[in-house]
Amino acid sequence: MKKIILGLTIGMMIGSVTTAVAATQGEVTAVFANFIFKINGQEKKMDTTPLVYDGTSYLPVRAIADLLGYNVKYTTESRTIALDQPAVKSEPVDTAKWVALRELTIVPGIKVTISPGTPQINLEYGKQNFIFNLPNSTEDEKIAISNPGNIQMLVKDGTTYLNRSDLERLGLPH
Repeated sequence: MKKIILGLTIGMMIGSVTTAVAATQGEVTAVFANFIFKINGQEKKMDTTPLVYDGTSYLPVRAIADLLGYNVKYTTESRTIALDQPAVKSEPVDTAKWVALRELTIVPGIKVTISPGTPQINLEYGKQNFIFNLPNSTEDEKIAISNPGNIQMLVKDGTTYLNRSDLERLGLPH
């Protein structure tokens, strides 16, 4: 009987010490933070609130993937999180909203150049100069915004388009 009581006592002491050590080493203090998320200049709402710990924001993978338009797949066996962009149906570009950049190159007074060694397109008209950073891939549909001027540039199926209403707003011929 004494051995049983002694064994239980030693077991409880070891268990309480282990619990105390685990409690002091595994505790993290973080705060919830509200952020404004902008993707390609457009403000997006997120359903969950990110955590901030030690100056770093921790964002839920699924929520961020949803904002970016990616599908999320988790494989338990390999502990792999895969983000895949869904297939997008390619619709024709609405020429009432967009004008092909190659059409602008024949307009008197407009000069379009691609900066060698950089992923940039420069559009000049009079004293105005607009710079567009090209996307990494021209295979997918991408939108870029000029600096300055906030002109939207659409790259789709290897063709570059500019937003017609942006050109009108800035007084650029099209």
